[in-house]
Amino acid sequence: QPGKCQNAIPWSLDVLVGSVDAVNDSLNSTTSTTKNTTPSLLSILAKYGLSDQHPSFIRRSLPGRPAKNKEERDEWNKSQWPTLFFEKKTTQYKQEEMALTSAEVNMMKLGLQEAISDALVGKKQWMEWRVQQHQQESSYVKESSITGAIVMNSQTGSVVSRASQERKLQGLAEDSASEATPKEMWEAFPDNQNILCTAPILAIQGVSRIERQSALSSGMESEEFKRGQYLCTGYDVYLTKEPNVFEAMSLVHSRVRRVIFGISDDGMGGLGGASQHAGIHNLPGTNHHYRAFRLNLSDGTSNDDMARMSLIRDLYNLHPDKVDC
Repeated sequence: QPGKCQNAIPWSLDVLVGSVDAVNDSLNSTTSTTKNTTPSLLSILAKYGLSDQHPSFIRRSLPGRPAKNKEERDEWNKSQWPTLFFEKKTTQYKQEEMALTSAEVNMMKLGLQEAISDALVGKKQWMEWRVQQHQQESSYVKESSITGAIVMNSQTGSVVSRASQERKLQGLAEDSASEATPKEMWEAFPDNQNILCTAPILAIQGVSRIERQSALSSGMESEEFKRGQYLCTGYDVYLTKEPNVFEAMSLVHSRVRRVIFGISDDGMGGLGGASQHAGIHNLPGTNHHYRAFRLNLSDGTSNDDMARMSLIRDLYNLHPDKVDC
């Protein structure tokens, strides 16, 4: 009710009563019922000499949800009621956060090219090992099945780890000469000997090796070593082919930021290639999610697509049995 004090600024008391249905029920009832012991709204008004017909009693319907955007919040604040606004939950905010800048797209192209280069080195390692070991076609790892993987620092654009480099060190002591030949390095090709020797996991192991050496150089009692951290926090992983389920889960445990791959795997893909329900990167029950991107393999004709078309040709040469445009 407006204040009547002399020279006072008019005021009103706004009370949030309840939902529209609840208020309608209350206004239709003059007394409490046995099922509802709450006093009716009319009885409360009567206590203060008011009624729902009194000119000072104004009924307003208010928003039943938070504002969807800043404009809606400002409008409601002025015309209706102080309104909550959660910007980070809005569709607009999420879309803006998800959008990629041209610099990020260019970095992704460079990262995929690095992954392709890593796959080529891996194929060369396999060929050299076969030649020096006089292996025939009985080796179950075929040249076309070797993929490329790198881990990149998203802040600097530098390559942190390469699967081919970590493969080269498999089976060697950490202080062994890094220039050993494939014959001197392996009695069996690592990818044949260990089912965990796949490109994505080798790339993660490369980061682990770097972190381990860094921690050891600082000392076992150092705060850096004791504090520890997830291996790939803030890093992006580039793959020539979509990771399978257990590779995709290893990327979850490593806390990667993004995974960018070239070719989908409709048989074993763990980022949606095998099934839309097999997107390991955004499972609701996990405590970490990462964003996954696949190179658009559709044909392009504009000059802007030249770099992408070059990547597609290289990927086709690497995995001719997997590319599906």
